[in-house]
Amino acid sequence: MITIVSAWYILNSKFDKIIYKKWMNHFKDLVDNFYLVIYTNKESYYMLEDFIHKNVKIIIKEFDEFYGFKWEKKWIENHTKNYLLNNNSIFNTDWKLNMLWSEKINFVYETYNNKYFNTDYYIWCDIGYFREPMINKKWPNYDVIKSLNKNAIYYSYVCNKNILQEYIKNILNSKIVPYEQNSISGGFFIIHKNKIGWYKKTYYDKVDFFFKNNLLIKDDQYIILHCLANNINDFLLLKDTNVNSWFIFKKFLL
Repeated sequence: MITIVSAWYILNSKFDKIIYKKWMNHFKDLVDNFYLVIYTNKESYYMLEDFIHKNVKIIIKEFDEFYGFKWEKKWIENHTKNYLLNNNSIFNTDWKLNMLWSEKINFVYETYNNKYFNTDYYIWCDIGYFREPMINKKWPNYDVIKSLNKNAIYYSYVCNKNILQEYIKNILNSKIVPYEQNSISGGFFIIHKNKIGWYKKTYYDKVDFFFKNNLLIKDDQYIILHCLANNINDFLLLKDTNVNSWFIFKKFLL
């Protein structure tokens, strides 16, 4: 078995909660195949009652209990400058959404550290990742999981490879990558238990660096890209031109 970690919080997001509920139902249809830990708060729990299952553990964690909440004032200040997500954007999201996106690695870390389930590999999967029902209900394929490189953190990239290399080059030369960029899909990653502690430290050291230097954190994707650039050998990026690059792991793990 493998442990998948996700989260559901009701706040101003990119889509209405009714749409998320539809996607969540596609996710729920697969829970016989893995362990699932979902983080939520008291306000949002009622939308997860359908997930009650022997393989599922639901954890109540309020926003002020997040690892990233120690930067609360910084997140709020960041949001006032974040014209791609704040009320000056088409999305008009809550500042807590960006903090939530950057809590993913800590959710995975807490799931592993608290030994909710004992598995070698852990997956972060956005609650809305399955936007259509999976035809093959056997997902994920454990033969594929057994073949994974335990020293690599698996993500997919969504831009042209040459553009990605240019972004990495710019970061290594201390140049700002355009905030509008789309490069790494932060909605899904696979990590071996031995890499979780390292990745948590690496990720939040980068968040701390951004805040201390008053740099804009557009979203978690922007931080992931910087972690990748500085630690290229610790990541393995997937690309498949035959499928939507944002959702490549639906096919990769078949």
